[in-house]
Amino acid sequence: MTEHLTYFFDMRENEKIGQGELRFNSKSTDPFFQQKPFVGYTETTELYRKQGLGIRRLCMMNTYSSQFYNLVLYSSDAMEKSLSKFAWEKLVTQSLASKLTLEGKIRYCFKDLD
Repeated sequence: MTEHLTYFFDMRENEKIGQGELRFNSKSTDPFFQQKPFVGYTETTELYRKQGLGIRRLCMMNTYSSQFYNLVLYSSDAMEKSLSKFAWEKLVTQSLASKLTLEGKIRYCFKDLD
């Protein structure tokens, strides 16, 4: 199994105010993960929440995924208790992402804008 992990950080001066992890298992044959880079986690420090940083971070992660893997970014399947669910829902309302069910689990993915 070959998994690529890429980390993204939001900084204000010398303070880390948010971070995210992009995961991609390039050799997975599991249909749930095959050719699906996904968000391992994303979080924003409480003081800086509701400022759009989570959405911006997801968009940057998707741009990275599109450029390096030529694939759109997916959410993980652990969305029900995640604050990032709100960011994904906002991306859906902005027509940048889609909500789908894969193997009985709710996931989100960016739309291919090509």
